[in-house]
Amino acid sequence: GNDWSNLTPFGTGPGSKWGSSLAYDSKRNQLLSFGSANSDRDTYLFNISNNTWINVTNISTIAGSPPVTSGALFGGLVYSPTNDVAILYDGANLGDTWFFNFTNNTWRNASAKGAPPSANNAIIAYSNNSDVVLFFGGTGLNACGQATWMYNISNNTWANKNPASPPASRRYHGMAYDPISDVFMMGGGYDCVSARHNDHYIYNLSSNTWTSKATNGRNMQAQSMAYDSEMDLLF
Repeated sequence: GNDWSNLTPFGTGPGSKWGSSLAYDSKRNQLLSFGSANSDRDTYLFNISNNTWINVTNISTIAGSPPVTSGALFGGLVYSPTNDVAILYDGANLGDTWFFNFTNNTWRNASAKGAPPSANNAIIAYSNNSDVVLFFGGTGLNACGQATWMYNISNNTWANKNPASPPASRRYHGMAYDPISDVFMMGGGYDCVSARHNDHYIYNLSSNTWTSKATNGRNMQAQSMAYDSEMDLLF
């Protein structure tokens, strides 16, 4: 049905947090939660099958995890089924790229080449067709950004795509990947001055172009966005 249900999970979860990053591990049917705007680096796993939270912070911290400021202010987190790792873009301060290994629950700095400048609230999405991560917008030192960056996992390199006519600068927007149409979908957000966006854009990786799409949505910011491939719907 078209209803929300309170799962009332077992275990001690991450609690009430703002600005945490969340990614879905499709191989194990679980969620990975990291950090928050409280500048912590807490790492939790939620097993959907048995409805249980597990705190793996101590394990990941001992093995080496992102700095305490990572994950703050909507750091980007996605799961790559091709590589079976979660990928974190730490835009809060350093602009680092981190991998989370689900086999031993540990973090590793990817030491990626050509990383974007640090940007709070930069949103990322993963393309399983191309095995790349797309980055757009965020808040730099002085203003909102409108840069489009791509992270190639296979060669561990970021590249500024510099597309013509990108969407307006923003932060707190939503972005998701549609594997059927092989495009990224992005919309909403805040312009860092006074207005919320209610627009919707499609990014085509092969042609490196953003295309504006008509929308009847509301002005929104700090929304989440996800794509349902079975129903071909964007939430």
